[in-house]
Amino acid sequence: MHPFSQCWFKADNVHHLFIRQVGNPKGSPVLFLHGGPGSGCSDACLSLFDLDRFRIILMDQRGAGRSTPHGCLENNTTKHLIEDIERLRTNLKINSWSLVGGSWGATLAIAYAQAYPGHVDRMVLRSVFLGSEQELERAFIEIPKKFYPEVFEAFIAPLSNDEEGLLLQSYYKKILSSDKKIASIASQLWHDYERILSVIHPQQESIDDFKRLSEQGWNNNYSDRVLLNTPRPNTPRLEAHYFSHQCFLNYEQLLSHVHHIAGIPACIIQSRYDLLCPPYISHKLVQNWHNCDLIYIDHAGHSQSDPSVSSAMYSAINH
Repeated sequence: MHPFSQCWFKADNVHHLFIRQVGNPKGSPVLFLHGGPGSGCSDACLSLFDLDRFRIILMDQRGAGRSTPHGCLENNTTKHLIEDIERLRTNLKINSWSLVGGSWGATLAIAYAQAYPGHVDRMVLRSVFLGSEQELERAFIEIPKKFYPEVFEAFIAPLSNDEEGLLLQSYYKKILSSDKKIASIASQLWHDYERILSVIHPQQESIDDFKRLSEQGWNNNYSDRVLLNTPRPNTPRLEAHYFSHQCFLNYEQLLSHVHHIAGIPACIIQSRYDLLCPPYISHKLVQNWHNCDLIYIDHAGHSQSDPSVSSAMYSAINH
């Protein structure tokens, strides 16, 4: 599906955001917020929408997707992204719109809606993440230890004993390192680890490749191949930046401010076997957001591409 409009939107003197509009120009406006942070919008998300009914706005967030500068961390915080969304709404002359997003996209949708509730009609969210350090420790340490112990062991294998004590912080530091080899290897390890945890049936080949990379350590020959032939994954860089700053949110900010969006109807699609954003988070949010429905999807993981998840999202968005 070709966009009926696309442009680079000047966010500030540093960042230009890539914006596409797809579907019906006169349709009901809906903003799709991608995950990560850092992943960017893909055409796959368009399958969630009735293209005849909706005017779909796709915004690559700062440093992500086709926005420029690629991977830039300067002036890149949750507050900046919230204000980007609001300026975009004003620029497009949209009075109010619906929000769709999963994982980090759900985080940003909730944060924006709490800041500007009068401009949000409804929300459809998937796999809620509230941006806390506790959630990250459970998702990347505690849960993998129990469900994928061999993968977790491979994840920590390149770290020293001292670094293991501050596991996530050690990875953030290496991903953001000025040493390109270390940054490339750490980014690839983080990317592959997160990918394995995102799907309910990870491929054994992916797990084996991940183990081989981890066994070779920070100064292995793989780094040369990454640097020469494969662009460094962008999402780990943006995630390390955001996660090392608690997503630039105050402690339990999104949960404690849920009353600001009490009047906005919403639906959350939550997979039972989502290891990265497990059901207790969505459950906790809905207990305080009584205008929000929670739909559980059995036998599914974190990935939006799971047919049962995408089908449920399509139904919720287009009902």
